[in-house]
Amino acid sequence: MDLGKGIRQLRQAKHLTQKTLAERAGLTRAFVCWVEGGKVTPSVRSLERIAAALELPLYRFFYVRKKAPRMVLHRMAAEQAEEKIDPQYLEKLTRAIAKVPELDRAVLLDPARKLARPR
Repeated sequence: MDLGKGIRQLRQAKHLTQKTLAERAGLTRAFVCWVEGGKVTPSVRSLERIAAALELPLYRFFYVRKKAPRMVLHRMAAEQAEEKIDPQYLEKLTRAIAKVPELDRAVLLDPARKLARPR
């Protein structure tokens, strides 16, 4: 996937128009259109502005999920998990875990910590 197509897909996934993205990034709509169409290659600074406007880390523009290094795949999976967690559920879970005795809590959470570490 080329850079422009990737930016377009990320923009559309966030339900943004080119105009809205351009305004958030401090760029022109025409420039965003040219980048998405592959007519121009944006500078690193422009990419940083687009990433910030999309509320994404810059590296997301450079990796296709299947070809990304393991560490990047782990980070992407963690970000997707964070996006899907219901804050009310997380608060309820935190309160429930706090009620578990400390020794039992360690037994319960140790496997989760091991799974959460990047390999």
